[in-house]
Amino acid sequence: MSLVFELEDTDSEGKHFIVTKRYTWSLNEKSNLRKDLERWRGSKFSGDELESGVDMEAFIGLNATLFISHNESEEHGKTFANIETILPRKKNNKVVFYDLKASGDYTRVVERENYKEPEEYAAEMNGAS
Repeated sequence: MSLVFELEDTDSEGKHFIVTKRYTWSLNEKSNLRKDLERWRGSKFSGDELESGVDMEAFIGLNATLFISHNESEEHGKTFANIETILPRKKNNKVVFYDLKASGDYTRVVERENYKEPEEYAAEMNGAS
């Protein structure tokens, strides 16, 4: 499971930078996903929210402040941007985009042509017909 962020900054071709952070699909109190989501929204999930299921779609388009580190791969010599921390946008920070629209440089997995629901994908990978 990944959180994908499209940044305001663009590369030399005018495309928005896209950064991702991968997670294990778990909302256990010690999981990195839960820690990041709670930090981002500014509050802990209630027991009711966790029991009924967290709506990940509610985070789409939500502004965030990202702390990003740049690390160079010794093997390939490439520099990678890694999300270290996700925080809510500070209230005194100016909102840059009032009408958040995706640039089209990234297509969500669930919107891709060959997308399969997790159950269907797992059955296929495990040899079920």
